[in-house]
Amino acid sequence: MSEPIERLMDAYERNVNNYHLLMSRRIKDVLLISNLYDACIINEDCRLAERIVREYRGLNLSRPPRVTWAASADEAMRLLDQQDFDMVITMYRLAGMDAFGLGRKIKSRWPNLPVLMLTHNPVPPLYCVPEIGRIPGIDHIFSWSGDADLSMSMIKCVEDLQNVKLDTERAGIRVILLAESSQEQLSALLPVLYREIMTQNEAALEEGLDEEDRLIIRQTRPKVIIADHFEAAERLFHQYKPYLMGVIGSSTLGRECRPEACMGLELLKIVRAESPDLPFLFLTENEDDTAAAEACHAVAVNATEAHLQATLVDYGRQFFGFGDFVFKDQNQKEIGRARSFNQLRDMVKDIPDDVLMDVAKTPTLCRWLYARGEIVLADHLQHRLCEETMDRSDRVRRMLEETLQVRQITRQTRIVTDFDRNDQTALTGFMKIGHGSMGGKARGLVFLASQINPESDLVKRFPDVRIYVPDTLVLTTDVFEAFVEANQLDVYSRTTMTDSEIAEQFLSGQLPEAIHADLKAVIEKTPYPLAVRSSSLLEDSQSRPYAGIYKTYMLPNNQPDPETRLDELVRAVKLVLASTFFEEPRAFAARALQKPDEEKMAVIIQRLVGRPYGDLFFPAISGVAQSYNYYPMGPMKPEDGIANIAVGLGKSVVDGERSLRFCPRYPQQLPQFSIVEDILENAQREFYGLKTDSGEAKAGIHEESALVKRDIMDIEDPVLMRLVASTYLPDEHRIKDTVAAGGHPVVTFAAILKYGALPLPEILAAVMDVGQKGMDCAVDVEFSINLPPDGDGPPELAILQIRPMASRGDMAPVDILPEEAKRCFCYSENALGNGVLRDLTDIIYVKPTDFDAAKTVDIAKEISRLNAVLAKEGRKYILIGPGRWGSADSWLGIPVRWADISGAAVIVETTHPSFTADPSQGSHFFHNMTSLGMTYLNITSGTRDFIKPSWFSSRPVMGVTRFLSHIRLNRPVVVKVDGRRSTGIIRNS
Repeated sequence: MSEPIERLMDAYERNVNNYHLLMSRRIKDVLLISNLYDACIINEDCRLAERIVREYRGLNLSRPPRVTWAASADEAMRLLDQQDFDMVITMYRLAGMDAFGLGRKIKSRWPNLPVLMLTHNPVPPLYCVPEIGRIPGIDHIFSWSGDADLSMSMIKCVEDLQNVKLDTERAGIRVILLAESSQEQLSALLPVLYREIMTQNEAALEEGLDEEDRLIIRQTRPKVIIADHFEAAERLFHQYKPYLMGVIGSSTLGRECRPEACMGLELLKIVRAESPDLPFLFLTENEDDTAAAEACHAVAVNATEAHLQATLVDYGRQFFGFGDFVFKDQNQKEIGRARSFNQLRDMVKDIPDDVLMDVAKTPTLCRWLYARGEIVLADHLQHRLCEETMDRSDRVRRMLEETLQVRQITRQTRIVTDFDRNDQTALTGFMKIGHGSMGGKARGLVFLASQINPESDLVKRFPDVRIYVPDTLVLTTDVFEAFVEANQLDVYSRTTMTDSEIAEQFLSGQLPEAIHADLKAVIEKTPYPLAVRSSSLLEDSQSRPYAGIYKTYMLPNNQPDPETRLDELVRAVKLVLASTFFEEPRAFAARALQKPDEEKMAVIIQRLVGRPYGDLFFPAISGVAQSYNYYPMGPMKPEDGIANIAVGLGKSVVDGERSLRFCPRYPQQLPQFSIVEDILENAQREFYGLKTDSGEAKAGIHEESALVKRDIMDIEDPVLMRLVASTYLPDEHRIKDTVAAGGHPVVTFAAILKYGALPLPEILAAVMDVGQKGMDCAVDVEFSINLPPDGDGPPELAILQIRPMASRGDMAPVDILPEEAKRCFCYSENALGNGVLRDLTDIIYVKPTDFDAAKTVDIAKEISRLNAVLAKEGRKYILIGPGRWGSADSWLGIPVRWADISGAAVIVETTHPSFTADPSQGSHFFHNMTSLGMTYLNITSGTRDFIKPSWFSSRPVMGVTRFLSHIRLNRPVVVKVDGRRSTGIIRNS
């Protein structure tokens, strides 16, 4: 990136905060003083209050100005004593006092309060006394001729005058000077000028920006400052000369003490002496003045012509930068027209060289940008186009393309923008389609994106690693609502249909036409694999965060036919929407005491992190980091956090399969890798990747349709293997921390955790710190690491998700007495939850004597059937069995889903010789269990934990299956968990 472009990006970042400070003085309360007739006419003809409310809603301001009416001067003074007003508008004729007298009375008490006059007929210059000047009282006089826009223009004009000094200093806001003594002319021209400014402003809003940026655009619009005498015009010109877009001046502009003096030409000469190229529209009725003005390179028009307002509009579009930007050749033939910034950026690539050089030699482009509030960009271009190196069209074109692209990148990396299907650029940054909620998962990503930018401490601390949030597009919840309503699918929130049947109904539904067109444009902009993910209202929320309940689909997105790719994307979007009503979310919602119809779904379409490795696409490493460790060991503290990482896609981690667990603060302390046998047993053996062959693989209700599981030994990339693998040497029965010949690769991540080849532990600690401070609670972060091919660029760490973890704070004290610990039949010092349960009489446990590690899928089915029976009876139960509950790897535990165990009040993980897996804190199952506040006891071998098999053999058996025993007690057991000490027991009552 060149130095000028870096300076431009820095300038953009610096000005963001300044933009929020603009227009700090707003007109909130207006006092209108008139007789009853005038008040009625203004209200009916102008609809003043209605127009003000409509205008300020457009400005996204919560409180539009309020208009209070006073029928007389006395009533006006009483109201001014009783409340604060920001502006006074008075009619010329009042009962009991003339307007000038009232104005002087008001100014004597409130000298800074703007007082403007409205009159039906021109007011003679009686308020000026020769050699003394204007009699104080009235700031400006306007003639009422029925123009409904005049009243709003008066309010805008006062706001502009009050804010112009600070706003030009803070952000270089552009200014138009209107110098006119005639009340009629001023009243006719001001609304026209503001209409053009606001039309230009509205056009700038239609370019895919969010509400915050729309407000910024409105606040960076050009301001109009008026001067009704020569002295004021001269003073304002000198004060705001660096910021002026142009001047509109009348030949009849009078002096402060001599309104009849014609000083317009004198003002023009002063302007030309100091600003030779500043646009000046000269209004005159005198042919001699016309010639003199044209000699000063001003455009002179007849002030009495019938089409003066249209002339002003044309002039503004030609010289002030209003309207479209028009490219013309040397014969003034139009060859291109840009109605938006994005169109301009796209047209610059193809404009002929001679036309491009003509644009570079004139100020028209910068004026157009200034008029649209693109002040930083226009300042930059104004400087660059004057450089000697800009003497060739190829250099000018390259500079313009780079500069205009910076504006796009800078804005999109700091805000969520509205997706524009007509924008020809790639999908970058963070975009949304729709106006509803983005859902919990997307909200977390927005927070992360706001914390990760070139100026953030996190990025500066690790300059050799690119830390970022992947390019993301969100379909907001109103898309879900429109789709469900149009296709009458809301009935499925309360259905007993299977997931496949629900999916079929959703797949047969039709997306709104506009959304389908948007997705077609998405396909055109995304020539890379995509992840289509859920982001429901309640998912990852602060109140009860949960994960992995809904569906995620990964698409190769590489078919030659765009229509095929579009069909796959639409299919995946519909299936994510359908998963709102699937069995698993419904079971979880019931457990969380949430109503199914309260849930709404947004959809995230995200660039998949990784790169091709042969026929697969996957990241080098994926993982989950948690800022709170429920099971610290040795010197670790819970607050030090924990991380689980694996090679390939993150399914290995979030589904509870084999991964490596480490504490970011103590990355070399790996209890599960303490001896060679442990390393060989616990190391990751297989990984997940996305199939990239061109064969058709339609997304189904199962997310794995496009994924493939391969052996670690299938990875042939030497750079990746050096980063993640060590070598087991059988002859020596030892692990060598490098990839070496004559042995077998073993995933240990030694290059990272022992030798610092990548500062992963430090980055994760820093990211969790940022998340924890921002959310004010412990956080769970999902991430992936990509290694660019052939070392082309730094390693990349993409943050995919952040969610709050269940809090352990504010726990009520639960005391477990020593005698209770002695007589209990189950004891754990690795317990989750807090409280006492005294109403459980049912226990389902996996019979240790009949357990078969090869039959865990069958065991899960038996549990599901028993769970359904107990659920119908409304009976909660204790579930006891070996290994990791909920693991997708059936060789590490029993692969139950939430719907299979919806009635379990307590879960106990026991040990078994067939399983050596430690509790997987990084899995979605574990996260959801803690989120629900479920009671969980882990029995760890080699510790003081125990469970007594003899207790179960002496209890009444309600039923037996091949692998399970169902006990029903006459008296409930007592379950106690002291969450502060992570200790739990189960004993007789």
